[in-house]
Amino acid sequence: MNTEEQTILEEQTLLEEQNLLGEEQDLLEKNVKIFNDGFDDFNNLKYEKKKSSCSIFKYLICSSLFLISIAGIGYGIKQYFFTKPLSDEPVNAAICAIAKEENLYVREWVEYNKNLNISRIILYDNNEVDGEKFEDVIGDYIDEGFVEIVDRRGVVANATQSNQEAAYNDCYNKNYKKYDWIFFIDVDEFLAIERKYKNINQFLNDFDNDEFDGVKMQWRVYGDNEHLYYEDKPVIERFLSKSNMHHVPHVKSVVKCKERDYVMTFYAHGPLNKEAVMVNLFKKKIGINDKPTKNFPVYLNHFYTKSTEEFINRKFNKTDVHYGAGNYISQLESVKKLYYEYNKVTDEKEKMFNALKNKK
Repeated sequence: MNTEEQTILEEQTLLEEQNLLGEEQDLLEKNVKIFNDGFDDFNNLKYEKKKSSCSIFKYLICSSLFLISIAGIGYGIKQYFFTKPLSDEPVNAAICAIAKEENLYVREWVEYNKNLNISRIILYDNNEVDGEKFEDVIGDYIDEGFVEIVDRRGVVANATQSNQEAAYNDCYNKNYKKYDWIFFIDVDEFLAIERKYKNINQFLNDFDNDEFDGVKMQWRVYGDNEHLYYEDKPVIERFLSKSNMHHVPHVKSVVKCKERDYVMTFYAHGPLNKEAVMVNLFKKKIGINDKPTKNFPVYLNHFYTKSTEEFINRKFNKTDVHYGAGNYISQLESVKKLYYEYNKVTDEKEKMFNALKNKK
C-alpha cells in the first residue's frame, strides 16, 4: 500500500470514529434531555399537588371567613333591627347603706358613686353614740343633699334581725316611691361597669321591664395586695389589681321600685320574697349562687380585707356592724381564717395576729 492509499484509509477511519462519537453524543444528549424532562415533570407534579393542597387550604379558610362574615352580618342585622338599643335616659337611682367607723373610707366611696350619677345616698349611721361622725368627713355632701343621714347611732340589733336588715327594710319602705331603683350595698363595695354598658343609665334601663324585680350583682373580692398597714391613699389605688382579685358567688342587689301586691322583705343580700324575680347580669333568674361567673359586664368590687392592720381593726377590735355593740366577731382563729381565705400567709402577718392573743 503506497503512501497516498495509507492517508486515505486513515482519513476514513478518523471520519468513522467522529461519526460514532457524534452518535454517542447525540444519544447522551437525548438521554440527558429525557432525564431532565422527567425531573421537570416530577417537580411540576409536586408543584401541582402542592398548589392543589394550597388551593384546598385557601378554599377552606376563605369559606370559613365567609361564613363568619355572614354570621357577623346576621348578628349585626339582628342587633340593629331586632334588639332594643341601650338607652341613656337618666335613671333616678339611690343607694341604701349602713355603716360604722368608716370615716377613713366613706368620702372616696361617696365621690365614686356621685361620679356614677347616683341620685342620692341614704346612709344609716350606726356609729356609737359618742363615736365618730360622718358629718366630719362628708359634711359638704350632706349639706348639698346628695347624702342623707339616718340616725341609728348606738342601736343594737335584736335576735331576729340584724342592723343591716333593719336598715334595708326601713330604707325601701320609706323611699321606693321616690326612686326608680335602689342599690343595697356597703361602703366597701364599688359598682364596676366594664363592658356592654357605657354608664349606669344603660345598665339599669336594660333591665327596665315588668319581668324583673331586680338584679343580683356578683362580688369580686379584693384582698390585702400584700399591704400590711394602712396608708392615706384611696382604697381603689391600693387594692384594685387582677392579682389581688377573687371571683366569688356572693351577690348584692339593686331593686326596681314599683307598686307590688306584697311587702318587700330584705336580708343582707337582697329581697327574701319568693315572688320577687331577681336575675343575674345575663337576665337569668337565680336563687342562691353556687359558683362564680367571670364574664359579667357589671360586678360589685368588694374591698373586703384591705391591709392586715385594717382587717384586724375592723373585724377584731371593732364591734360588729351586723350584730351590734359589745359582740366581737368570734375568736382570733376564726378571724384569721376569714382573712387567709383571700390572702397569703406570711410571717409578718402571723406576728400581727399573734400579738392579739393577750390583747382581748
